[in-house]
Amino acid sequence: MNHRRLGIYGTGRTATELVAALRGGPHRISAAIVHSAHRAGKDFGDLTIGEPLGIEATSDLEGALRSEAFDVLLYAGLAGERHEHAMRGEHAVIDRLQIVLPDRGALAAHDRDQLVE
Repeated sequence: MNHRRLGIYGTGRTATELVAALRGGPHRISAAIVHSAHRAGKDFGDLTIGEPLGIEATSDLEGALRSEAFDVLLYAGLAGERHEHAMRGEHAVIDRLQIVLPDRGALAAHDRDQLVE
């Protein structure tokens, strides 16, 4: 199994569940992107699961997408302009509705199921 560096966008319930589920697993959270500037600079664990992870959150989506700090972005934010921007990036993106790979667009349900396995 390939160990992936994961970026997570969002701090709500979905992001919190992702952080909790990923703890102790083979993949590691290496970047955290938040929508609100007042959350930037805070520890992502404090913002989600209530304990530090040593990952400083940023509100700079563009910078995070260019940073190469993660292999896959798990998008747990709301739909809107930032969601659309993240989906057009260079990274593979998994959101609540679809998986998007650069230069290939959204995956069909059958292909998505194979990737998740």
